[in-house]
Amino acid sequence: NLKTPQILQNEIHPFINCLDVIKFCQKNGIMVQAHTVLTQGKMFDYVPLVTMAKKYNISQAQILVSWASSKNIDICVNSSDQNCLKELIQPITLNDDDISQIDNWYKDCYVCYYPVRSVASESDKEYIINMIERLKNEDQNNPSNIL
Repeated sequence: NLKTPQILQNEIHPFINCLDVIKFCQKNGIMVQAHTVLTQGKMFDYVPLVTMAKKYNISQAQILVSWASSKNIDICVNSSDQNCLKELIQPITLNDDDISQIDNWYKDCYVCYYPVRSVASESDKEYIINMIERLKNEDQNNPSNIL
């Protein structure tokens, strides 16, 4: 009798495999709130990101926020620079081919800033196990997508 959460705050960026989690949450009415979308600035030199930023004539940060925005999720960003914040609250629409390309960046360069820690309570663990089982049942044809 565990209740479905209303929101999942998660590390979301193109350098981590997060699309299945986003789809699952949206399918089940769970809002997704993304943190670390800007990769702490550490991936701004990733050549495909630099190339795409030049293509659109915007910053790498704007590409990352625009990609996250294309997923219809809430995005948390932070900057001490007011000009940076202004550019980040104005995502652009990336074309579908570019979004698809960005969706696959994690396959070439996987980065996770907040790995899962084993600090869940027993009820949290039960909930997580039930959700994994639910995912497995929903995706019988491709169980490798589960985790």
